[in-house]
Amino acid sequence: MIDQREPVVVAADWVLPIDAEPIPNGFLVVDRGTIQFVGNQLPTEFRSAKQFKLTGYAILPGLVNSHCHLEFSDLVEPLPASDSFPDWIRRLLVYRNSKNEDPEQTGFARRAAITSGIRESYEAGVRWVVDMTTQPWDPLWIDTAVSEIFGTLSPAFAPKNPIAIQPCIELLDISKNRLDLSLAFASKQANAPESTRIGRMGYAPHASYTASLKVTQLCVELSRTERRLVTMHLAESLDEMEWLDERKGRFLELLGPILSDEFLDALGQNSEHGQLLTKAWRATIAHGNYLSQVDLSELAIHSENMAIVHCPRTHRHFGHRHFAHPNTASLRYPLGERMELGVRHFLGTDSRASNPDLNLWSEAKRVRAEHPSIPSLEILKMITTDAAEFLGIADRYGAIRIEGPSALTAIKLPEHFPHPSSSVDTNRIYDAVLSPETESSPLELAIAHGPQVCMS
Repeated sequence: MIDQREPVVVAADWVLPIDAEPIPNGFLVVDRGTIQFVGNQLPTEFRSAKQFKLTGYAILPGLVNSHCHLEFSDLVEPLPASDSFPDWIRRLLVYRNSKNEDPEQTGFARRAAITSGIRESYEAGVRWVVDMTTQPWDPLWIDTAVSEIFGTLSPAFAPKNPIAIQPCIELLDISKNRLDLSLAFASKQANAPESTRIGRMGYAPHASYTASLKVTQLCVELSRTERRLVTMHLAESLDEMEWLDERKGRFLELLGPILSDEFLDALGQNSEHGQLLTKAWRATIAHGNYLSQVDLSELAIHSENMAIVHCPRTHRHFGHRHFAHPNTASLRYPLGERMELGVRHFLGTDSRASNPDLNLWSEAKRVRAEHPSIPSLEILKMITTDAAEFLGIADRYGAIRIEGPSALTAIKLPEHFPHPSSSVDTNRIYDAVLSPETESSPLELAIAHGPQVCMS
């Protein structure tokens, strides 16, 4: 039996703080969910503590998922994508509405889906999820789901909060009634008591085809005065670009019966929304696949408070095409080119409606495979230190530091991973940790399911 009042020692082949040099044969000392020591020479005062040896593991900061839709986490597989993005949206709406046929069961189904998504995210080593939140939703659902996870963990080395969700309330003004409902719901949540398991609420004007410039402006003003995140889907598909430019195409068939004339006239271009977002405290653009060079230049100028969240496997699911030259199309997201411009990027999983799972580590490995020219350390920063700093949670997540929480991620390494006793180039370590064979999990689950307790 481990006395939860005493510290425990975790030893691993590698400790990778990301914002500091890799530590071979590293030690962590954890006391009731708080890190007391990080290094490769265990201090004398901790040598009599219980030790857990994670052979064949690296320890990273907890992963940060910067864009997710937890409400669709009950889908077994992604909804089929065709060459029409509006057709996929129509399938999504049909699926969502099918769960609304019985009002008494709607909240139950949504809660079950969100709970499933939280657990799946946690089991992949994710510690923070930025969630696009729609009604029905209740913060008690989050607290209950996290409590269920927490109840299975040993308090000796488990963090005080195994995972936290940051809701971004989705705002749509396709009609006055819908706008009023969205604003009332957002106001209610903004005034609700904050919880350590629920991050500071943000605003999410949905997209340039469902949110007017007026709503985006309002969200930006609230962001600045209340220091809240604003996130918006912009330039996601070619169908969207056609509709915004010419008010025709497949989006017209989808939106025509829904949008009132008043709100149709109030909608703006992606560049106009982007200009407004530059004034926010923090703003992320979800996907941003078809932003113009002018838009990207603005993002680079405002990289301190603006970023794109790229969802690699969702991007692949839709087969988005990018044109480096007039007659040459590529399915590869131009991540390297945009980073060279100075555009800040984070990673997300989007949802199970467009992704086989919510494993953020798989997204990072996909980026590594598709963009070998991007340093692996930069990819790791997108899901740890850089994302946490941008979101204003660096005091709790995204790093491995003394007095910080032990909400960390364990990476199971392949057999060919560089041995910690060998002299090896730092970049090679980061490359290897993102190799296809690696797997991620919360540190406490890796301890519980792996090694045996041993005395020093």
